[in-house]
Amino acid sequence: MDTIARAAHHIDCGKRREKIEWLNYWWSSADADAPKRYLLIGDSISRQYRGKLETISGVPVDYIGTSSFVLDERFLKEIEAFFDLGGG
Repeated sequence: MDTIARAAHHIDCGKRREKIEWLNYWWSSADADAPKRYLLIGDSISRQYRGKLETISGVPVDYIGTSSFVLDERFLKEIEAFFDLGGG
């Protein structure tokens, strides 16, 4: 995967971090060659409905759950790592 384009901003993302930062990857049906899949990116709330989305759509729904702020460089690297590790 190519790197994600970064938006210029002046936000100090370090000040927006939580006391505990976390990350969760989920590759659904990782052992199957699915012709179509979705990637859900969100927080702990979105993890709760990931399975329901998969049931409704009928295709695997992969997941990146994180506490990171969307403009934080850490967040963008998490998405790139997901694809580098074989997701999607």
